Amino acid sequence: QKTAYEIPKRDWSSDVCSSDLLALAAMAIFPVLIGFAVYFSAKLRVAYRDARSRLSAVNAFLAENIMGMRVVQLFVREERQMHRFHRVNEAYTEAQIGSVRVFAFFQPSITWASGIAMAAVVAWGGVRAHEGAMPVGVLVAFFAYVLTAFQPIREIADKWNLFLSGMASAERIFSILDWETEDSGAKALEPVRRDSLPRIRGEIVFENVWFAYVDEQWVLRDFCCRIEPGSRVGVVGHTGAGKSTLISLLLRFYEPTKGRILLDGRDLREYDRRELRARIGMIQQDVFIFSGSLRDNVALFREGAGSIELPAGLAEKELFERGVNLSMGERQRLAFHRARAATPDLWILDEATANVDSRTEQEISSLLRQDAPGRTQILVAHRLATIRDADRILVLHHGQLVESGRHDELLRGGGLYAK
Repeated sequence: QKTAYEIPKRDWSSDVCSSDLLALAAMAIFPVLIGFAVYFSAKLRVAYRDARSRLSAVNAFLAENIMGMRVVQLFVREERQMHRFHRVNEAYTEAQIGSVRVFAFFQPSITWASGIAMAAVVAWGGVRAHEGAMPVGVLVAFFAYVLTAFQPIREIADKWNLFLSGMASAERIFSILDWETEDSGAKALEPVRRDSLPRIRGEIVFENVWFAYVDEQWVLRDFCCRIEPGSRVGVVGHTGAGKSTLISLLLRFYEPTKGRILLDGRDLREYDRRELRARIGMIQQDVFIFSGSLRDNVALFREGAGSIELPAGLAEKELFERGVNLSMGERQRLAFHRARAATPDLWILDEATANVDSRTEQEISSLLRQDAPGRTQILVAHRLATIRDADRILVLHHGQLVESGRHDELLRGGGLYAK
């Protein structure tokens, strides 16, 4: 017999079953939500990658035109370059708007999914509560649960957007970090001790050397040649004949596609790149100059720079960025003294006198004869005065050695050199 204070027993199994079905109705939208996330993530990744690429183009355009401002002003191309900048900038703007547009569809899709989930809870739970199969309190609790569950999902979507944007930037960084370096590890940072390096006599042998930058578009074709130690050899040929490529192979900036190069009887690939270059004095046509004193530029900030002999009054001259306060002749003199400071065993001049007057050219040639007696010299040049006194002149044409001999011999031969 029941008393007035006795709580009647209740069967909760139906409530539990209804709660499970209610949870299932609320969670049914999640697979669709995951599909939206995957789809829009792929779209956002492409959009952000495109935006970063366009931003890089804007920065490159600005840097290029700031460095070349003198040329732009000299040829009165300011308006034209400004129009080009507007096109590049508009391309970046469109790419950035495209990424915002994609995210503008992604964010509402989460709100739409949460609305569908809440509608399913209200529809299913309302019917069950109306039939008395579910307490109204359970329905209210589930409604609050759904609202609470989708709030962090919206926040995750915002963070995911930032993550994808960061990944687009990181891809560009990783693409640089993935480049293969010549030397890696601590060894690449160690200074090269010149006193421990074996001296190079300067005998160079090219054995059937083939080289191509791309596929089989050969720049050098079956190049064979022997350079005697201590000789002075000139290399001439039309633009694109393979002269600078020959020098790059000697310095091991590239490796021969076929054949091999011997230096003092050893395959060039057996030499350590850094030790090899430390024994070669290179004078280029385009001299890169760092900001700082002239002495620092000659010594390249190595120890013992105080012992380098420089013209009076120039040693501590302050140089601006890229040496804009130096003439072309002064730049070439700096390049010569820079190579001279390394006390090289092998000298290479790659169009080193192309931009100087005859007097400066004679001065550099005189200093070279004075500082490099008995050392092999390779002179790449178009100007006749630079190579006419060479012990031997190599004539290249389309990557092949077509003539070889002294200046007067080649003239008498009436071949390509004479022409």
